[in-house]
Amino acid sequence: MSGDHDEELGALYAGPLESFVDRRKALAQRLRKEGARAEAARIGKLAKPSVSLWATNQLAHRAPHALTAYLEAHHRARARQLRALADGRS
Repeated sequence: MSGDHDEELGALYAGPLESFVDRRKALAQRLRKEGARAEAARIGKLAKPSVSLWATNQLAHRAPHALTAYLEAHHRARARQLRALADGRS
């Protein structure tokens, strides 16, 4: 998909999960009417995100610093786990 519709695609994924399919269909239909058939076909095939992916996306849009802090904490915890496993094998 070209960058021409990045904002609309971002809005699609940032919107309510329960209306994703209807909004995806509407966007694809509008693009088809505008003659952007290839982009309409690609958008029409986009999968509805899982609840966990949608929630992560919401966090990324609404509170990116919180997502960054969460990911940093996850990486620190994972590193500690790996060190503990390595120490236990030595």
